[in-house]
Amino acid sequence: MDTNESFRRLLSDPVTFQKSDWVVLIAGVFAKVCSVDGCDNHVNASLTMLMQSEFLEACSSRVLLELQSQPSKNEEGFHLLKQLFLILRALVTKYPGVSGSNVMKLIHACSNNLLYLQNHGFAVEELHGKFSKLLTIVQEASMAMQVGSGSTTLRTGAEEERLNRLHLTVAPENFRCIPIVPTSEELLDGEASFLRPNITKGAYANVEHYLDVHFRLQREDFVAPLRNGLKEYLNERHRKMHFKHQDIRVYTGVTYHHMEHDNGFHLIYRFDATWFSKVKWEISKRFKMGSLLCFSDFSFNQLTFGTVSRRDPNALKNGLLTIIPQSDVFDTKAWMLGEKVIIEASSAYFEAYRYVLSCLQECREDDFPLIDYIVYGTMKDAPPKFLPVQYDFSFIHPCLGKVDLLDKENWPAAEDFGFDKSQLEAFHSALTQEFAVIQGPPGTGKTFIGLKLVETLLKNGLTEQAGPILVICNTNHALDQFLEGILSFTDDIVRIGGQSKSPRMQEFLIKKWEEAGQPMRSSANSIVLTKMRKKLGYEMHGIKEQLQHYQESLFILQRGYGLLSSKTLDDMQIVDEETHPIMQKFFHWLKLAGRSANQLECQSLQYQFQELAKLRPFAPKEKPVLKLMEQQQEEHYEDDEEAVEDAQAFQLTQCVEDNDLELVVDVEDKLDEASGTYLRVEFEMLLENKQKKHVAVLNHTRACNQLKLFKHIQPLLKIDLCSIPPKPKLLLNKLDKQSLKEFSLQVYLEFVAFWHGQVIVWILDELMKKSKLYLKLMEKLRELQGIMQLHAIKEAKVIGMTTSGAAKYQSLLQNIGAKIVIVEEAAAVMEAHIVTSLPHSCQQLILIGNFNEIYNASDYEILESPKKMKWAPIKDPVTSLDDNLKSHKWVKLHWAIKGETAQWDHQQLKPNPTWYEMAKKYHLDVSMFEHAVNNGTHLKQLRVQHRMRPAISWLIAPVIYPVLVNHDSVMDYPSISGISQNVFFVTHGHEEVEEEDVSGHKNLFEAEFLLALCQRLLHQDIYTPDDITILTVYKGQLFAFKQLLKGNQFEDCKQVRCTVVDNFQGEENKIILLSLVRSNKEANIGFLKTENRLIAEKPAKERFPVVTHAQICVETYAQESVRSWSHTVEVLYPAVGTLSRCCQIVNTFALASVGNAGVADSIKNAVTNVAIL
Repeated sequence: MDTNESFRRLLSDPVTFQKSDWVVLIAGVFAKVCSVDGCDNHVNASLTMLMQSEFLEACSSRVLLELQSQPSKNEEGFHLLKQLFLILRALVTKYPGVSGSNVMKLIHACSNNLLYLQNHGFAVEELHGKFSKLLTIVQEASMAMQVGSGSTTLRTGAEEERLNRLHLTVAPENFRCIPIVPTSEELLDGEASFLRPNITKGAYANVEHYLDVHFRLQREDFVAPLRNGLKEYLNERHRKMHFKHQDIRVYTGVTYHHMEHDNGFHLIYRFDATWFSKVKWEISKRFKMGSLLCFSDFSFNQLTFGTVSRRDPNALKNGLLTIIPQSDVFDTKAWMLGEKVIIEASSAYFEAYRYVLSCLQECREDDFPLIDYIVYGTMKDAPPKFLPVQYDFSFIHPCLGKVDLLDKENWPAAEDFGFDKSQLEAFHSALTQEFAVIQGPPGTGKTFIGLKLVETLLKNGLTEQAGPILVICNTNHALDQFLEGILSFTDDIVRIGGQSKSPRMQEFLIKKWEEAGQPMRSSANSIVLTKMRKKLGYEMHGIKEQLQHYQESLFILQRGYGLLSSKTLDDMQIVDEETHPIMQKFFHWLKLAGRSANQLECQSLQYQFQELAKLRPFAPKEKPVLKLMEQQQEEHYEDDEEAVEDAQAFQLTQCVEDNDLELVVDVEDKLDEASGTYLRVEFEMLLENKQKKHVAVLNHTRACNQLKLFKHIQPLLKIDLCSIPPKPKLLLNKLDKQSLKEFSLQVYLEFVAFWHGQVIVWILDELMKKSKLYLKLMEKLRELQGIMQLHAIKEAKVIGMTTSGAAKYQSLLQNIGAKIVIVEEAAAVMEAHIVTSLPHSCQQLILIGNFNEIYNASDYEILESPKKMKWAPIKDPVTSLDDNLKSHKWVKLHWAIKGETAQWDHQQLKPNPTWYEMAKKYHLDVSMFEHAVNNGTHLKQLRVQHRMRPAISWLIAPVIYPVLVNHDSVMDYPSISGISQNVFFVTHGHEEVEEEDVSGHKNLFEAEFLLALCQRLLHQDIYTPDDITILTVYKGQLFAFKQLLKGNQFEDCKQVRCTVVDNFQGEENKIILLSLVRSNKEANIGFLKTENRLIAEKPAKERFPVVTHAQICVETYAQESVRSWSHTVEVLYPAVGTLSRCCQIVNTFALASVGNAGVADSIKNAVTNVAIL
């Protein structure tokens, strides 16, 4: 079954189908292949070749019909049908929905042929039943694919079939050759890329197929919004003065300012900041670090691309933007000349994609980890290769001791470990399976199990044979939370990445490990590396000094602040023997002119020269020939052809942040020796020097006159980079001494402008050449520093990285030798981002996340009402649930037929593609976690929650989690002091305000209300600021909270933590005050209508006040069938009232209405202050 071209051609050759025995033989070969176990990659490759051929189509439309017409071949036809069944079963199992109508057509043809054979005495009943069942499976898979994971709109079968058939076609180009940065042509032409949907269930053909699909989808996810926004802007820009679009921001009138070389090649641009005077740059999402920017002139014939390399709010207030070029890097004209328009990709964050895309291009099948699970969808029961026979669990409890890992029947009870039964199942699976998936709703102990797992591996010395444990999280906050938990049993932790905001993690950053690695620095390797690093530092420092000099000279020449010296013009060979007398004559005249210069004459000359300048045509930039330094420059630039010309010049090759690069330079050393001699630009006269001299000798007539003359000449010396002065016409003819004497000042200035323009051309060229060299040295420095860091962390037992950090620091990731990888909140991470976080050495992958549950409807009281959902108690105890549910055994179900298995919608915080179409049409929101579950992985579900009091957990169970059990520990939480309700929902009529350039909206009433409520709770003298957390779902509202806390009105609340929900994942507190913000006439609750958002909003253990506009939630439910908010309001609405003073619980739930009253009156009505306080 070698998939060579000869066999491939045979499958589509018309001659093949003229010979039935050939067809039977080929079908028999494929049937044998489909029956092989343990060679999934070869089986998938063979089936892909089969689907891409004409074989299946020919069998259904021609071969079977021809066999029917020849009764003598009935036996041969019956044998062929048996083989086709084995092939079709494999296709349906591995590629559900992919083969589509062709498979169904062939199944129908086979069924019809079986009826024919039945009439001729063949016993076909059993085989006919198998084909019927196969057809049902295909139809169900097709329907499931049409619904799409999380999609709200059904697509037609024809569209689904068209997309799935694309998996059988060959991609138009190799994805490894596609540039990561978009091209000018693809954005301006507006054509969509070749895309194939993510396979949500089943196998990919091979690793190349898998990587190609995910690369194209990831790239399109950030390119499509930019392309669509740019297209709309180009269509609307002449009709709308102020263009607004959700995916892009437009800045006009942008000009080049200067360049810098602090750890990179940075270009600084100036934009008109007066248009953005209301922007809060400290919190605005404009010009985020790493954001992709498109540059163009007003014609939009060509685009260049860059990324924001620094984000200084003060600089942005002054209209200064710092970028790194990502295309046409060293094209002077593209970046420095003329006024530009900047298009900022505002919805898609390029930095989150670029390194993932780069890793996907570099990945190869030979080093792809866990290929059977990830690519071929094989979910098998296999332990990791390094798994020992026993683990010692005595560190958990002395009675446990050593336990045989694979002897599950004899494992100690869950209570001995301090687990519930579902936690023990998950714990055992994570220890003994090379691909483990753990799911659990909020509060069920996902992080707890993850930490116990890490502790078990460390206590049993697994890092000695399996390398350090690699912990991967999607966000910096989640990573810090998990690593802080690990600190309770080890401090051998390295936190890679510079975005940690946790004070506890600062001493575990990789920089600290490098600083602590002093013993290594005395080794021979360390001495060599240090010397190499020091040498590079000298070279970079010298080149940086040269670049600084040339930039200062360019600045002077552009603004006309100086006159070049004759020596510089001679050294650059800009003046020859013929023009040299002109230069000497001019400088002589200039020195004498100060004595008798007439101001009116100069002004007249100024006007004449300005008129002449308007007529100057653009001249080609000619590179002057250097007279000096040619040998030295050739040595430096001998490898210019290998200089980096695109964005990859700026990507990190090791775990080194740009800001962390250190130039090891001794100030006392002779830097000139390291940098070498270079051609300096010298000036005959500088305006700055003239001004100083004038001040020093104020009464000196000559100095005064020269200063006046220079000030009048200075505007005439300005050089526009877009219009380099052409060669004077006088130089086209041979000059004699007589004509030289007759030159006027205007002619002299024309010559000076030409000379200055040629020097500017030379400086620009030199800046680019030296910038290339600087970047090369910087790459070498990164490599050296990366090697030193790798040595520094070799003793670490746990390494933590975010998904983007793992992709960014790929070289380090692949060298640490980690065999165990744990991914937290894996259900919310795109599959490609997890794949690029896996080292080639990975032998065990543990995914921990939140996913949906499958339950049996026969276990519950079924309400036969499809129109409305009601509440009903369970009449009989559910044997699969713990008895500690007590009186809170309530289940809420959609209408269903009793006895059938029902599937709840996915209620996880799914991956969130930038472009909605990528989720709706291409299933990019299906994570590796969900893909594994769809393929039948051994999912371990945590079902007992240990966090929330039942009154809070009731808000998410069972409408989101049908089987969520309350642990005994949450039944006896004390009631809130001073208020009658533990859970209440405050509704009001104060409208929100949209916060420009910040995530979403703010509602000042809610902010003041919750801070006042928080202050009253603190006055109970029972709660401390650490017991209360104020959450909101919008960054704009968070800013409103922080602004209020700057004053003196809520002094007691300043130590209370205020944050957004996404930064509180996995955490909990006694009291949570939640502001939902949304209150508007349109009854729009935005992304809150997504049901899985409610999951993130239940971190309270004991109390859970919610503030929003309840009627909006009700109306949104009525319009869009948002079950969770309907359930929340439905639970709270019956107890409408106020939050009254009470020291004991009166009602479990309450919905308080404060109408449109002011904050003070609202608090007075809602929470009455206790007199004794």
